Amino acid sequence: MNHLFRSRFVPRVDTGSHRGGHGTAQSAKFRYAIHRLNGTAQNIRKHLYGNLLNHVQAFVEEQRPKLRDGVEVQLIEADAEQYPIEPGYDRVVMAYLWKYLKEPEALLERARDALRPDGMFCLICGSPRIMEDYDAIYRQFAGQSCLDLRRQQVQAEMADMERALRRVFPRVEVIPFDNTLTFTHALDLYRFLMDSYKELIEAIKAQGVGFVNFLRQYVAQQGTVTLHSQVLMYRCYKEELSC
Repeated sequence: MNHLFRSRFVPRVDTGSHRGGHGTAQSAKFRYAIHRLNGTAQNIRKHLYGNLLNHVQAFVEEQRPKLRDGVEVQLIEADAEQYPIEPGYDRVVMAYLWKYLKEPEALLERARDALRPDGMFCLICGSPRIMEDYDAIYRQFAGQSCLDLRRQQVQAEMADMERALRRVFPRVEVIPFDNTLTFTHALDLYRFLMDSYKELIEAIKAQGVGFVNFLRQYVAQQGTVTLHSQVLMYRCYKEELSC
């Protein structure tokens, strides 16, 4: 049975086939690779795979008329750990995919070897920053955390990921992108919380209607509830910065 992660997670691979003067691409090929997972992950629903594939196909077709002459776009559905990556890529981008890989460091090495000497590998992932705000709301209701252990696990996984990146690539830059989400209605906030981490969802379900009533009072008192999220971009270079 094949599954895929949620539709907002769209890993992609892109390459410029060759360049003109001053590094400007005269012709290029862009490949959007959808990674298909094998197995039965509890938090992944099969029907979302088709939704994601349809979404990406629609996006590619929507953008195609906007491309200048000489630029090609190709959509590929494949296993990222098995898909052959030929050398000569300017960029390889992996978004929200790390935790689904069986041997992620091996894929990093393949991506590195596929890059041009001045190419860049870009890894995009979410940070556990928003978990602090989730927990702050739940603590006010229950007086205890439901995400401390999960947050520690995610932080440890991200530390392992960063060490792997630094083992494979000689130069790694980390760029954070901060975002805020605001809620003025308790129902909207409830729906958002119920689409987050398994531990939080289970804790909320266990509280039943009591938590819903708490959210109504909480949002009414706050007026606007703000959650802070963060996306991290790791820019990894095949070569050290030359002086």
